[in-house]
Amino acid sequence: MVRIDPRTFEALALPDVDLLMPSVPAARNSTRFWDLCNKADAVGVRAKPADSPSNVSRPKSGLMSVYIDFERLLNCPQFTEFVTERIEKARDEAKAESKTGLPTFRYDNCKIVLISAYEAEKPGFAERFGELRPILGLEDAQLVPVTFDESPLPIDITGHDDVLVFSLGSVTSWNMRQLLTRVQEAWRPLAGKRMHGLVVHARPQTLREWENLFNSFERRLHALWRTFLPWRDPLDEEAKALKELPTEGLTEAAAAYLHLRKNLLNPRLQAWAPRVEEHDAACVSPLCANTDERPSQQPEATIPAGLCEDLNPRSVLWGLPPYGGSRQLRRQSLYGYEARALTAYAAIGAAIHERRQLDSDYDPRRRVFDMPSITRSYYDAIIIAGILRWLEPQEAWWGHSEGEATNAVNELLTRTSDQAELRVLVPELLYAASQGKMPRAAAELLQAEAEALAANWDPDHRGPTELGLALLANAWVDTASGN
Repeated sequence: MVRIDPRTFEALALPDVDLLMPSVPAARNSTRFWDLCNKADAVGVRAKPADSPSNVSRPKSGLMSVYIDFERLLNCPQFTEFVTERIEKARDEAKAESKTGLPTFRYDNCKIVLISAYEAEKPGFAERFGELRPILGLEDAQLVPVTFDESPLPIDITGHDDVLVFSLGSVTSWNMRQLLTRVQEAWRPLAGKRMHGLVVHARPQTLREWENLFNSFERRLHALWRTFLPWRDPLDEEAKALKELPTEGLTEAAAAYLHLRKNLLNPRLQAWAPRVEEHDAACVSPLCANTDERPSQQPEATIPAGLCEDLNPRSVLWGLPPYGGSRQLRRQSLYGYEARALTAYAAIGAAIHERRQLDSDYDPRRRVFDMPSITRSYYDAIIIAGILRWLEPQEAWWGHSEGEATNAVNELLTRTSDQAELRVLVPELLYAASQGKMPRAAAELLQAEAEALAANWDPDHRGPTELGLALLANAWVDTASGN
């Protein structure tokens, strides 16, 4: 890839690469948030946005790539503990750095707190906010829920110099902007007023979006946790790839797994909470307890006997239980303590997308993620698989030559001796290779190794790997035919 000068049509720079890694600071700053999400089982995928007023600012169609269920978070016993810990850490950082500009999350001068009525009505909100009042210096503040209609604010704020706008979550920032505008209108033309904003978890798509909102609050806006997540949905890309895969010639195990993945990626229930509640109520297999993944029995497909009827909606990666793969990350990691695959998937996506925010238009190099370094830095199959899921094909760099790429893949497979890790890693590598995220020579090595490994696995565990092999073979057919 070479940048071209549109005036002379000459190359601006040699096609060198700038090697990137997922953002370690971003992951470290959000680890406890993902720990909380993991405890509350609060992460969803392929989900319809919550039916809130902010839907007017979202695309009219499409599902969220990552959904955070704040009702589950609010009703998690550790919610107040984790939020308090985050606030105290921020205060310690501000004291250590002696910088008054760092947020300390105390709002003693704010006697009015405005919040969207939609959030204020969430089950558990009143209890959790009551517990946070003394921590935030809001013991005497009045909480005022606001509806976004034509009516004025339900309280006269002209006599107050400081007002806090509070929100549990912010994706498009629509709620925050609406509350900001209502306060500005109520204060006009009075001067000398200070508006403050506090978000528990902000997840804008880009740094520019957050900076625009930050400046609107005159730099008095802060988030306890901030992550960046793109609108792009890797699972939507999988759905399209599986839809285009010919079914002729598939093994019985691959056909069964293909059927299950299609059902999972095109959910009958688009709202996340009803989908997982329906699954959990119907599930009787211990393999499927809570967030452990499982396949299904459908008339169109043959699957291992004794397993539940549908893949668990949380089965974000291939090969997860009951297909013999790992259930969760190994103990402590940047992406959460023993985080299950779905939580780790969201945390990894945020770390990768935050690294993208540091992109510079002044750097002509092609910015890519350094897969050889990534595979040597992370020893968990779920982490490596999650990184590959979130990367686009042009971002996955395996070395300057096919030999370097082949060595990196061979080293990764050789180092991974745990069979549960391999049952996730191998099919996910095959799927990534079929999407153009791996050079041909490395993919050929992977293909041979995958065939040898799958031949020694229990037949009930072969479906994901055999489907990955079929996708890779079909991708090569398409390439040869010029499609």
